Amino acid sequence: MQTRLLGRALGVSVFAALLGTSAHAQCPTPDGFEPNNDCASAPVITPGTYTGLTCHGVGSGADDPDFFRVDVPAGEQINVQVHHTVAPDQDLNLFLFDAAQPSCGALFGGVAASNLDENNEFASWVNTTGSTVTIVAMVVAYGGTQVPVTCDEYDLVVDVGPDVCGTALDDAYEDNDDCASATSLAAGIYTGLVVRDTDLDYYRVTVPAGDRLTVDLFYGIDGFGQDLQIDLFSDTSCSTLVESASWEGSNTVRWTNDTGAPVDASFTVFPVNFPACNEYSLQVATAPDACLQAPDDAFEPNDACQSPVAVSTGSHTGLFVSKFDPDYYSIVVQPLDRVVFDATYLAGDGEIQLSLATDSNCVLVVDAMGNTGNDTVAWGNNTGAARTVYLEVSVPIFAEDGCNTYDLAVSVAPDPCLAVPDDLYEPNDDCASSALLTAGTYTSLFFVENDPDHYQVDVPDGHRLTARAVYDPLDGALRATLYSDPFCGNPVDEASFAGVDEVAYTNLSGSTQTYTVRVDEPPFATTTCLSYDLQFEVVPDPCINGADDSFEPNDDCASGAAMPTGLHQNLFVSGSDRDYYRLDVPAGDRMTIDASYDPSSHPLLITLYDDTTCTTLIDQQGWSGIESFTYTNSGAATATLTLAVETDSGAPDSCNDYSLDIASAPDPCLQVPDDHLEENDTCFGAAAITHATYPGLFTSYSDADYYELQLDAGETLEVHAVHVAANGDLDMKLFDAPFACSNPFGSIAVAATSNDDEVLFFTNETGQQATFYLEVKPWQTDACNQYDLTALFSGTPLASPICFGDGTWNSGAGVVGCPCGNLSALGAGEGCQNSQGHGAVLTASGTALFALDDLVLTVSQARPNQPSMLVQGATLTAVPFKDGLLCAGNPTERVEVVILDGRGAGSTSGSIATQGNVPGPGHTRYYQQWYRDPMLSPCGAGSNFSAGLRVSWL
Repeated sequence: MQTRLLGRALGVSVFAALLGTSAHAQCPTPDGFEPNNDCASAPVITPGTYTGLTCHGVGSGADDPDFFRVDVPAGEQINVQVHHTVAPDQDLNLFLFDAAQPSCGALFGGVAASNLDENNEFASWVNTTGSTVTIVAMVVAYGGTQVPVTCDEYDLVVDVGPDVCGTALDDAYEDNDDCASATSLAAGIYTGLVVRDTDLDYYRVTVPAGDRLTVDLFYGIDGFGQDLQIDLFSDTSCSTLVESASWEGSNTVRWTNDTGAPVDASFTVFPVNFPACNEYSLQVATAPDACLQAPDDAFEPNDACQSPVAVSTGSHTGLFVSKFDPDYYSIVVQPLDRVVFDATYLAGDGEIQLSLATDSNCVLVVDAMGNTGNDTVAWGNNTGAARTVYLEVSVPIFAEDGCNTYDLAVSVAPDPCLAVPDDLYEPNDDCASSALLTAGTYTSLFFVENDPDHYQVDVPDGHRLTARAVYDPLDGALRATLYSDPFCGNPVDEASFAGVDEVAYTNLSGSTQTYTVRVDEPPFATTTCLSYDLQFEVVPDPCINGADDSFEPNDDCASGAAMPTGLHQNLFVSGSDRDYYRLDVPAGDRMTIDASYDPSSHPLLITLYDDTTCTTLIDQQGWSGIESFTYTNSGAATATLTLAVETDSGAPDSCNDYSLDIASAPDPCLQVPDDHLEENDTCFGAAAITHATYPGLFTSYSDADYYELQLDAGETLEVHAVHVAANGDLDMKLFDAPFACSNPFGSIAVAATSNDDEVLFFTNETGQQATFYLEVKPWQTDACNQYDLTALFSGTPLASPICFGDGTWNSGAGVVGCPCGNLSALGAGEGCQNSQGHGAVLTASGTALFALDDLVLTVSQARPNQPSMLVQGATLTAVPFKDGLLCAGNPTERVEVVILDGRGAGSTSGSIATQGNVPGPGHTRYYQQWYRDPMLSPCGAGSNFSAGLRVSWL
């Protein structure tokens, strides 16, 4: 089986628009499919894309889910996508049901579901029943009646096609679908294996006594759903899991048999996501575990906490530990003494952990450290009596290397921290013995490790307690924890490591409350003792009774205050009193909103909506102290926005002062018309480009340009964006998946200088043909620019594009145009324009190796749901024919009939070399797709041709 067979179900064709954007929700009137509010009223739809749909929730005054029926033939798979944008009070879920079942429409009775709390939903189901099944897709507002969702607009994409992950693709080791039927493997490499979510794979390996089993899993990652996981068990019932690994395309699990006899271990391989399938390879190896063969050191046997070796002070070298044989040591520590254990080893040779306990079961751990190569644990005896402490030296059970050698240095000396007398508030070592204090400053307090300090303060209602632990961070670190009760049961704030650890909380209970402050050592600190001061402030909370500003009352979205342009200072917001403003943006204007505040006082969260109902979020920023928003009104009428300002926590005792600077001016970028490749504003709507130059393009920050391109294995891309940076500096980014385009850190190559022109280079090192996405965008938020784009492909080209329908094609006898002037866009690389306003494109995948015979040609942008035929020519020509150009000259072969899907796309499935009678390597052939375009074709001939490809068979 060839990997390309998995492309339809798991590659770009199914997921191409999964994370695309949709129109902003405005709660419009019901769409044209209504009423479709239950399974009984669901309309029958065919595969395709349905735009501008609306789902209403209870927040809109109704609970109105949408239902659709789709027939899925036996053995085929349905993929349903819901494209929408999550915003406050907006989220949609997707459920698939068997229409014949009484549970149709019940949230927990479906055959598949998608309920992500993010943009877009995807659900899939495979029909393995043996007959056609009617599936009902339900789009519902998140939470039903539990969450007051208003409404959301969405697009629905339905795809039905053969289940390429079906049982026909089983490998030679089936049936190994459960632990009981696991296939026995010997050491070696196993390739061409296949797994799917409904057909897991199980294997068994005999591991000799003392051997280590290593299983390496290799697989390709190509879109959603193909990541795999491997679980390794030390038994034949798959009940004792010893290691698990997943993701990234290469995973390894290991286990050592230390039982003294051969053991049959089991492992399973399965997809991480559902539904999914993938091809994979295994490498299985067993070999004697060096960690079991290594000789023990002189302190053995000291393998349990109950049988430690009494260790003396000094240095002990050449010690050995493994995950099968931990080491335990004990030593007696006299009152006021401190014991220190230092372990040194080469961390790269294996992980080691130290754990120090004060009981013979090694449960009461007082210090732990590990994996650094120089680990130290220590304990000071402040108990008043001699104590025995226990040191455990071990290797983590899942460590890749199972053993290591180490040196151990042991020292016992008077503890300088215990020699200093405690402060006058001792003993206050637990919450019950807290020292009761009042507001003020308390100096010369003293902390000793394992001896926390507790203090209590009475806080009147409406007052705020602020406590600060002040110390020199060069001497160590402390942690202050504030509890809103006298029992240390409700922690409300914590601070550490700063040198001034401040905690605060406001009493809103309605009566005086006793609060507790605990001072101790933070996790991972090495403080043994430390002097500190403690400050308490108890004052009325200004956030509760702070003076409102002149725009009040504007406490909710419905009462948003009109804010004119200009600088507005001395504004005030609190957790119990949010601020909302209305901002009018004239048509063609760009508005800039700059917010400033002191984030150390309390961080703010600022949200901009493009409506007056706070439904459709444009942008949200916060925490930095300087937030900036821009909005361009590209419509024909004034747009009214809403700006919401709130504290980041929303707590009643949070507040801050802030300023807003509002400016609006005509947007110069709206004065330039979009180019001929629009709309290509997202990766899911990217314009396809090939080896060509595309002049006269235009991009702006609010309307970036995206391009889709394919690179063969080893092929190099060189892209030039020619522009004048002074007019608006442009950057380019390359992504390896359409959903990665929304991630500012998801690019795989970047060209981002401040000079004129940008040049981006990238080589496809994936080992197979892959699709990539190019972004061209100004780096400044208010910029735009014109540019020319040139894409150069080099390395190992599979096929060269020919026969363009843009009026530039010349096969050697002069330029030839389309039959009735139906030219496609210049530089688009398409055939002559069809009834949809664009031309069709032919692309290639696989290789041109005659011996492999794995070439696949794919047509796109042709007329949906129509028959087409791949034609092959032995010579190159240019003849206006039907509505297109015929470039596949005599002798011409009719290679294969391809039925196009709902997007006007389709791929060959047979042998092109055989059906095209290609003589063998060294021959060049020319290919085009001839497709029907009835009723509305531009020239009235009823059919058209795609652009072509030149393939030199190797």
